[in-house]
Amino acid sequence: SVIRVDSAGRAHIVAHDSATGEVIYLQVSAEGEMTEEAVIVADENFDGAYLDAELDASGTLHIGYTSDIEFGTITHRSLWYLTRSSSGIWSSPMSIDGGISGELNRGQYVDLAIHDGEFLGDTPSFVYFDGDHGTPRLADILMAGTDPVVFPMGTSIWDGFTGVGSGL
Repeated sequence: SVIRVDSAGRAHIVAHDSATGEVIYLQVSAEGEMTEEAVIVADENFDGAYLDAELDASGTLHIGYTSDIEFGTITHRSLWYLTRSSSGIWSSPMSIDGGISGELNRGQYVDLAIHDGEFLGDTPSFVYFDGDHGTPRLADILMAGTDPVVFPMGTSIWDGFTGVGSGL
């Protein structure tokens, strides 16, 4: 679960309902009045173990979360992103990493931060664990509406075996 407070004193709460497998959103005004819960991800594959959210300077809420698909004993985890504008409009989910062949375990321990940029706008960066290679990864959306640029970071748990470095 994540709580972020905007400049008007409103609390934006993003949480996982483990009973239904949904990501829910709730807003609490500065006076303590609550809005009705909104289901923002109703994906039977979502397990909710990993999510993060941040507010940008304009009041847009940015949310990163993982989605899991199970194929027998294999779990395919990917990282997704969506936003809620300050006027309450939700974006469509966008894939950040995972979801293609050879990418089975992306997005654990996601941490999201916002770049405040005059020229390119407020855009998110994601740092998360790449379970396929045992390394952290950085994904940057450099301009709103574009696909993220993804970079491996650090040293792989396999480097000791292969002798080949994996990171920046």
